[in-house]
Amino acid sequence: MSLVEFLAPFPTLILAMALILAIGIPRGQISFIIALCLVGWGEVAQVVRSHVLIIRHKLYVEAARAVGLSEPEILSRHVLPNLLPTLLALAALEMGGVLLLLGELGFVKIFIGGGTTYMDETRQALIHFFDVPDWGAMLGTSWRYFNVSPWLQPPLSLSPSWALTSSALGSNGL
Repeated sequence: MSLVEFLAPFPTLILAMALILAIGIPRGQISFIIALCLVGWGEVAQVVRSHVLIIRHKLYVEAARAVGLSEPEILSRHVLPNLLPTLLALAALEMGGVLLLLGELGFVKIFIGGGTTYMDETRQALIHFFDVPDWGAMLGTSWRYFNVSPWLQPPLSLSPSWALTSSALGSNGL
């Protein structure tokens, strides 16, 4: 738990960026999965530990110990079934957080597959093309066109922002 407390003050976006860049963006989804798992396990560990410490002193756990059940049997019969509702609620909350973190990463041009970069000579602008559709990357590239072609701004920026917002809220059950 001291490792969790050490990593807790660091911003998840910066940690995720560092891990993804260390693993390598061209590796695709596996680098994102590893980085997001390493960044997000601390909160889950703290919540699970606190609930297990509460369940550990319940009478049914002490009765199971008195009957002679082993630790794995107590864990599988009593602790995990009582921990399941907490884990399901935590999974829904973490899913929304991971979606928003992926949106933030895409906005700062760290997205799955890495994509390619193209220099537009007419506008003297650097354009990024992404291999895998990413709502954050769509938002990150669309705001640059507001000064050049403002009529394109509402469909380019509102669609991915509404999709990202509705999926994050929908995963939380709102």
